[in-house]
Amino acid sequence: MLKFPKVVIVPVLVFGAASGQPSRAAQSEPSQAADPIRCEYVVTADPGAKPTRMCLPQSHWAAKKKQDAADATRIVCHYEEEPGTRFASRKICMSAAQWDDRKLQDRQDVERIQLQSAGRGP
Repeated sequence: MLKFPKVVIVPVLVFGAASGQPSRAAQSEPSQAADPIRCEYVVTADPGAKPTRMCLPQSHWAAKKKQDAADATRIVCHYEEEPGTRFASRKICMSAAQWDDRKLQDRQDVERIQLQSAGRGP
């Protein structure tokens, strides 16, 4: 099984051998065309880390995404809008399990508020 560093994937570039002219290596090796190289920018979970470019064959990206999705300890970052402003946002990074807990808590809060308002009437 392939081991990959824990990273947050930020899909920015999806280029490989997709230029107008095929390269000489692609012409000589038909297996190269079957599994093109794809590059994406990835960010590690370290605070202040900058995106770096990671190039892997397409099949390895699929395996990496599947492996990352199964890992509840992976760090996932989202941008959330600051209340009261239209443009300001902040980056919040938590593990996937913490995001799932937060989503569940938010859903329970909404249901609680709906039940309280339904009991009061119009």
